Amino acid sequence: MRRAACPSAHLPLPVVQVLALMLTCGVAGVLTAALPGRAAAVDGPSDVYTYLENPGMVAEGQVAPHTRLWPYADDAAAVRASGSQYVRSLDGAWKFKLADTPGKVPTGCTRFEATVGLDAEVGGSGSVTFEVKGADGAVLASTPRMTGGGSGVNLSAALSGQSQVQLAVTDAGDGNGTDHADWAAARFTCG
Repeated sequence: MRRAACPSAHLPLPVVQVLALMLTCGVAGVLTAALPGRAAAVDGPSDVYTYLENPGMVAEGQVAPHTRLWPYADDAAAVRASGSQYVRSLDGAWKFKLADTPGKVPTGCTRFEATVGLDAEVGGSGSVTFEVKGADGAVLASTPRMTGGGSGVNLSAALSGQSQVQLAVTDAGDGNGTDHADWAAARFTCG
């Protein structure tokens, strides 16, 4: 999993694959997850939850030329929120991109739910808001401004009439320094 930093110099970078819902300099991170059918749920009946887990490559994007990427200490550090390790996270073998094109909601799913927060590695730093948006960009659910050092919160959005969904993170209006946002146990409620 990688995160972005904002150096003072503009650095030309090649096309990269964005591996996290981290904010890049001045750009809100938007996750577009391609869900090819229903994934098996481990923590509940398979007819109730469809987890966002290793859905496969969705696209390749270009990071703005003024960003530089470096890795977290390890995968475990990338998925901690409030000092807890989650079984599932959006960190995995799959990729996602900064895009305006939302991913399809699996057939028969009525809610999207996740536990969201800032990664424990930032301590008391950072501030973000989390949003779940429909295909038209309308916000279906959001959090108030969250800061580092706080507990993760549950975010739930009704998907009535929605065929697509976007997961977005904003910098809460104060820049994106240390905004290491985590979406944990991200899932659709189906059936």
